[in-house]
Amino acid sequence: MPEKHHKKPAHQSGPDENSKPTEHCKIDAGTVYSVRVQPDSKDQERYTEEKEYRRRQLASGRTLNIVTAVAAGFALIYAAITYLQWQELRHNFTIDERAWIEVKDTNTSSKLSDYRGAHTHVVMSNFGKSPALNIRVRTAGEILPANTPPSLLYGRGVTVSTGDLFPGVPLDITVGDTVDMTEQQRQSLETGRSYLAMYGVAQFSDIFGKEHATTFCVWRAFGKSPVGYAAKPCTDYNSVDAQ
Repeated sequence: MPEKHHKKPAHQSGPDENSKPTEHCKIDAGTVYSVRVQPDSKDQERYTEEKEYRRRQLASGRTLNIVTAVAAGFALIYAAITYLQWQELRHNFTIDERAWIEVKDTNTSSKLSDYRGAHTHVVMSNFGKSPALNIRVRTAGEILPANTPPSLLYGRGVTVSTGDLFPGVPLDITVGDTVDMTEQQRQSLETGRSYLAMYGVAQFSDIFGKEHATTFCVWRAFGKSPVGYAAKPCTDYNSVDAQ
C-alpha cells in the first residue's frame, strides 16, 4: 500500500516580534479639551455687520434718551410757567372780587365840647365786590401829652363784633376808650397841652376764606395856639390790607 504522507500543519507563527502595536487615541473623561474653530471670511463679515448694527442701535438709543430728556425738561418748564400764570390769574381774581374795608372819621368837629373822652364815631364801609364776613373791631383811645406818640396798644381796648358787611352799606360804630375824661384832662386838652388819639383794627374774612385786617387811627387837638403834636405814628397807622 502506498505510504501515506501526513502533512504537517503549517506553523502558525505569533505576532511578529518586530512589528509595532497599533496606537489608539486615549481620552480622559475628566479633562476639558478646547477646540479652535477658525472663522471663515463670511463669518468675519457677518460679525463686523452685527457689531456695526449694535453700535448704531446704541448711538440711536443715546440720542433718543437725550431728546426725551430735553423734551421732558421743556415740558416741566412749560408746566411750571402755566402753573404760575394760573396762580397769578387766581390771585388777581381774588383781589378783584374780595371784600375791602375802609374806616373814615365822621366826627370832624374841632370843639372839645363834642367829645366826652378818647372815643369818637367812625363809618366803616365795604368798597369791594363781595361781603366782608365775621367782622371783629378792636379799638382803644388815649389822652396824651403833646410830645408823646400814641402807644397803639389795646390793653384797655374793647372788641366789637359787627357780623357781616355788604358792599355799599356803611356802618357807623364808636371807637376808642369807653371812659369819660376827667376835668383835669379836659383843661389840658383845652390849653393844647394834650391831644386825643383813637385807633383800632377791623379784622374780617373774605368769601375765599382768607383773613384780612384794616387799621385806622384818628387824633384831635383843641389848643388855640399852634403846638407840635407827636401824632405822626397815628397817621401812619392807617392801612388797608392789600393781601
